[in-house]
Amino acid sequence: MPTPETCILGEQHQTLGRSHPEIQDNCQGSDETMKQPAEIRILLVEDEAITALALASALQAMGYQISPPVATGEKALASLALDPVDVVLMDISLAGSLNGIETARKMMQAGHRDIIFITGYSCGLLYDSARALDPVAIFTKPVKPADLKAAIDGAVLPPPPCNGCSRP
Repeated sequence: MPTPETCILGEQHQTLGRSHPEIQDNCQGSDETMKQPAEIRILLVEDEAITALALASALQAMGYQISPPVATGEKALASLALDPVDVVLMDISLAGSLNGIETARKMMQAGHRDIIFITGYSCGLLYDSARALDPVAIFTKPVKPADLKAAIDGAVLPPPPCNGCSRP
């Protein structure tokens, strides 16, 4: 499993510092206190219809609730205002006047922090600008479903309760 701040180029994703290092590996969690995938709502912001359909299908197969996908930053902001979600999956390059980075910045200013970028770019100014926002993760297309699930669950699910673990 990748550690925070580790870029794994072979798997083409970047996991950023959204872990819970204070929880030791020997802690036992209770499933009763954790949100289940069926309770996690996701907004997909993707302007490529085929990619949006494939991602939405994969996320639904994992048991997540998907808000209707949107193709522009403007529609994403309007959707989030009307229908709050737990996680936003955001393409960096979008149709419309706002790109994914500008849209994410506005969402974060409004208090929504759990954003995962999905992009065709693995480097460059856009990628660096996305990383500077401290998203949950940045994935380069194509995304492995297991990696996406791990990032979504890591963003939304609370750390497991600690039975007998020492915390700092």
